Amino acid sequence: MSSNSYGDTCPNCQKEMDICQESRPIDYTTGQCPHCGFYYFTKTGQMDLVELNVLRDDLELKPLKKLPAIDEELLW
Repeated sequence: MSSNSYGDTCPNCQKEMDICQESRPIDYTTGQCPHCGFYYFTKTGQMDLVELNVLRDDLELKPLKKLPAIDEELLW
């Protein structure tokens, strides 16, 4: 994995927080503030069939009858 760590201003307390970005296999970012405890992270998952078909309908795509397989290495 390619990673980059740096400090940035916490949006909650305006003090320095730690940020880490990974770029493989997908872009993934985490941040944590040691001063106030604010944190964020990228979360992966898969929509259920109803959610996916609502999205597909919005994009004028045909609905699916079953969920496609997802590479388990992409799910954390």
